[in-house]
Amino acid sequence: MKILMDAPTKINGGLTTHTNGIFQAALINPDINILGIDFSRDVLKPQTISKGAAGKIITYPLPEDFFKRLYYENSLKAFTAKMKNKINIFESNIISFKPDLIMINGTTWKQFALFCAAKKFNIPVIQYHGSCITNETKHYPKYVQETIKKIECSYMHPVVKMRIFPSQIIKTTLEDQVWKKKSINSIIIHSGVRISEMKINPGAGNYSVGMVCRWSPEKNPNYIVELADFNRKKNGPLTFNIVSELEANHSNYEKASESCIVFTPMAYDLLVDFYRNCSVIICPSLFETYGRVPLEAVAHGVPALVSHNMGVAEVYKKVGLADLIVDFNDVNSVYKKIISLKNYQIPREIVNEIRQYYSEERVYGEYMELFRSVANHSLAFGLGL
Repeated sequence: MKILMDAPTKINGGLTTHTNGIFQAALINPDINILGIDFSRDVLKPQTISKGAAGKIITYPLPEDFFKRLYYENSLKAFTAKMKNKINIFESNIISFKPDLIMINGTTWKQFALFCAAKKFNIPVIQYHGSCITNETKHYPKYVQETIKKIECSYMHPVVKMRIFPSQIIKTTLEDQVWKKKSINSIIIHSGVRISEMKINPGAGNYSVGMVCRWSPEKNPNYIVELADFNRKKNGPLTFNIVSELEANHSNYEKASESCIVFTPMAYDLLVDFYRNCSVIICPSLFETYGRVPLEAVAHGVPALVSHNMGVAEVYKKVGLADLIVDFNDVNSVYKKIISLKNYQIPREIVNEIRQYYSEERVYGEYMELFRSVANHSLAFGLGL
C-alpha cells in the first residue's frame, strides 16, 4: 500500500516526531511504502531523503520571505491562490506516485495545500488533527483570524474519510469552537513517545527545573522566567533550564538567558539526558492538543507538571498521575509543588504502563492497521486513481 503525506524534516517539533513515528512503523510493515513531501528555506532545489524500506521524503525550496505575512489574506480564495505553487507540487506527486491513501498531518498552510490537491482525486484521505490554528493565532489581527478559521473549517469535507485526534480536548475544541458540528468517522489515538535505553532518572534529588517548548504564546514560554524571578526573590534553591529555538539574536533570548540556561533544540537521546538531569519538567501551555514532552519525561522516570488545558492530561488521569496536573496561574502553589518533588519517584508500574501502551511502536502500529482498514474499505467502493 502506498501512502502520500506531508512530512516535516526539521529536527524538533511534535509533527516531526509524529511523522517520524509513522515512518518507523512502516519499516516493520513491508506492505506500506510512504512518500513524504516537505518545504524548506534551507534547500535551493528539491532534495530527497531516503527512509530505507519505509519510503522517502522530497523537500522543495521555499522563498526566504515565505512566512512573512503568511496568513494575511482577506479571503480563503486569496489564500488558496497564494498556495497555488504548493498545491501544484502535491498534485504532481499524487499523479506520479499513485498513492492508495493520502495522510494529512495537521491543519496549517502545508496541510491546506495537500488538502486542496487531494480534493481533486478520488483517493481516501485521513487527517491527523494535531493542532488547532484557530486557537493558536488569537494574537493575529482580526481579519487574519477570520481567514485562518475559514481554512480550518474547510477541512470538514467528505474527502476526509477518517479523522485522528490525539486527545478529546482537541476534538471537542474543533467541534464546538471551529466547525460548529460533530465529526463523524473519527478516532482518538493518544500520541506515542520514543523510549530510550538510558537508565531511569539519575537526576532525581537535585533542584533543577526544565522546560522544552517553541517560543510561541500558546506554549506560555515566559512562565519559566516568571518562576525563576519568583525563586530569586525568595532566595530559593531552584535552577532553571529551557530547550527552545532561541538563538542569541532572538528578541527574547536576553530575557530568558538572564534567569535560565538556554539550550537549542537537540537530538532525542540528548533531550532524554536533559530530562534525566532535571528534578522536574514544567509544561505550562495555555492550550495544547497533546504534549509529548511531559510523557517523554515521565516515561524516563522524571516528574513533569502539566496544565489542565493539555491533551496529555487525559493520559495522566488514566495512568494515575493526576496529582501532577496543576493550575499554573498560581505561581506560589506551583513553586511549592516543585520543591516537594525533589525526591519524588514516578511509580515503576506507571512508567511500565506508559512504556507498554504509549510507546511509538504501539501507537503507530495502530496507525498501520487504520491505514489498511480505510484503504481497503475505500477500495471496495471503487476509490483510487
